[in-house]
Amino acid sequence: MHYQNPTTNLSNLASRPDARQLDFSGSWDIDSLKQIILEEGLRSSIQRGKFVFRQGEVVDKIYLIQSGCVAFTRHCAEGHRQVLDFFYRESVFSDLTEDSRPTTFSAQCLLDTQAYALSKASLRRIATITPEIFQTLNSLMLRLLSQAYDSLYNIGCRHGVERVAFTLCKIFDGFNAGIDVDSARFDCNIPIRQIDIADAIGVTPVYLNQILKSLKEDGVIDINKGTINININNIKILKDICNYEEFSSIKRFI
Repeated sequence: MHYQNPTTNLSNLASRPDARQLDFSGSWDIDSLKQIILEEGLRSSIQRGKFVFRQGEVVDKIYLIQSGCVAFTRHCAEGHRQVLDFFYRESVFSDLTEDSRPTTFSAQCLLDTQAYALSKASLRRIATITPEIFQTLNSLMLRLLSQAYDSLYNIGCRHGVERVAFTLCKIFDGFNAGIDVDSARFDCNIPIRQIDIADAIGVTPVYLNQILKSLKEDGVIDINKGTINININNIKILKDICNYEEFSSIKRFI
């Protein structure tokens, strides 16, 4: 077993090394945490619509998505469902509150998903000789809080069309993060259901459908059997509608 991260030095390890065998050096970042989850975690397949964990449960694992899409969702007492955020390939997520506290949201697979899970107990075991990992977890928590701020900002400060445009751009970028536009893996489809998009931006499915229909009539998007398609040549138009690049510049300072 060998971690490829240049900041990590591992040698002569068994398939499941004891924490005392690990020797980490250098600075830590999210990629370092991903490497640990890949090497130490267990891989699982979760079907579309199934839950990774549910609201009210105690979350004892941290997850890394290999493929698919997971949404943080929250069901309110009145019965309303809110989508808090989306997570895509190579995203790390968990409930990072105290271990004994039940989570206030669910993690639901919006697509068939492959993910690695590492128990928090195992993470603590590794952290006994690698305290730097706590810095990484703090960084992850700040990132999740920043993403939550994104959602709050865009719901509160944009009208309907801008909300829809921003959310579509964010999902588009999420599915294609780190993928070259000429790659066969580059995907112009938005495979997420319209009801999930509506719940993410706080509008009714009917209102969302009206906006999508308007964008389609303007030639900005296409819809085929309920699946939204954004031509690579039109993504800039969609980003201009919601000043997406301007917001991305602001986000770098959060």
